[in-house]
Amino acid sequence: MKKYYEINGTTFEEVLTPKAKESLFSRCRYNWNACADIYEAYKNPSVYKVKAFNFWKDFARQIEARNLTIVAHGVQTFSLTFDFDHPETKEPCKAYITRDYNRFAKVQ
Repeated sequence: MKKYYEINGTTFEEVLTPKAKESLFSRCRYNWNACADIYEAYKNPSVYKVKAFNFWKDFARQIEARNLTIVAHGVQTFSLTFDFDHPETKEPCKAYITRDYNRFAKVQ
């Protein structure tokens, strides 16, 4: 069963199974070219990439997230990760954001 949370108006899926958690954490550790800013990842990013990154940067600031990092980037898309506290239990969590989904898992 999937579990979803609404955090500051954005829906996240909580990853619950051990196999899915390991997959999420391994993606967060990819760090092909880990970048803390969109201009580190792209020499001349499109307006849309800048808007998307700024959305997540503002979102992370609002929920007091830590370690916002672009972990993978290509011509059309980028993926990022950040650490935050679970909205209900305050346990440490790691989020993994792509163009297609927003997921997070509790860090055990």
